[in-house]
Amino acid sequence: EKVPTEDFLKRRNFHGPSRCVLCRQEEETVHHLLVHCLWASSLWQLGLSLLGVSWVQPGKVKEVLVAWRRRMKKCLAFGVWNLIPLAIWWSVWKERNRRIFEGKDLSLHDFKLYFLRILYSWS
Repeated sequence: EKVPTEDFLKRRNFHGPSRCVLCRQEEETVHHLLVHCLWASSLWQLGLSLLGVSWVQPGKVKEVLVAWRRRMKKCLAFGVWNLIPLAIWWSVWKERNRRIFEGKDLSLHDFKLYFLRILYSWS
């Protein structure tokens, strides 16, 4: 949990805005940003729907990885399955940084397309 989200930076005496820059509703923690944020959740739903998989989202990033690897053994599209969490987290992180450092943001629709392009280019 060394991802430099706002909660991580606060623990190191760096104080800035603590709201998630994607949903602007919750405090930005690694678990919120990568698992529970509306923006991340929309990518999880999209990625899982591509493979026709039902999933109960675990609470923490580490739990996601453990459950994902366990479920991966049963998935026929092993290569794509393995890439989905990485593509989601990469997309979320890139959008977060685009908003913070460039002052630009994608619409939710364009954000989903960005994720699909990443997933396609990596597979």
